[in-house]
Amino acid sequence: MTLSNVRERWMAAAAILFACLAGAQVFAQQAIDLNNDGVNDTVRRELRLHQTDPVISRIVLVSGVDDTEFLSIATKTPNDMFGWYVSPIGDFDADGFEDLAVTAPASLIAEGLGPNDPGGPIPAWRGRVQLVSGESGAELMTIFNPEATANCIFGLGAAPIPDQNADGMPDLLVGGMRIVPAPTTANPNATTSEWKWWVMSVATGEPIRMGVGQVGSAGCE
Repeated sequence: MTLSNVRERWMAAAAILFACLAGAQVFAQQAIDLNNDGVNDTVRRELRLHQTDPVISRIVLVSGVDDTEFLSIATKTPNDMFGWYVSPIGDFDADGFEDLAVTAPASLIAEGLGPNDPGGPIPAWRGRVQLVSGESGAELMTIFNPEATANCIFGLGAAPIPDQNADGMPDLLVGGMRIVPAPTTANPNATTSEWKWWVMSVATGEPIRMGVGQVGSAGCE
């Protein structure tokens, strides 16, 4: 099998992974007033992922009064699954409106094959969480996976939590997945997965702590 074929199979398997997980619990089940009209609103996620075409995902804020769209927020990066998980984070920018944490777990980095491979580098999912204004859609902060390795998916979930590092600001709990080797006699290249989490500072975007299953567990290797 050529390196180009490896790249194609990797992308196909990755697309299936996100398609299977797309039914995860999301923001739409947390009703909250986003436009300050006294009525709870919802978020519609328009997730797009394609192996070859540069497709764009977005989220749309929908009025709870008349179901009209009052704000659309699109990603700037194709095929990143922006909007996979959306969580209210309070008034982050102090403008009087609820702001949002929006995850993009398929945000890519390139690793692995080097400049001479005709198929190009194998993309590795890194993932990010984008904090956006609920009033204008403006980007307030972007928090990237602090472990830029090919075996961690960052941003399968996100939720605000109380201040964890005594800086006076709430922090963000981010969920993800760690891919680990699980070789068998039949398939020495087999892998399996386990859940992983990060506590991230919303003041600096840096990790406070992380773990696999328990606080203090090892990070991605």
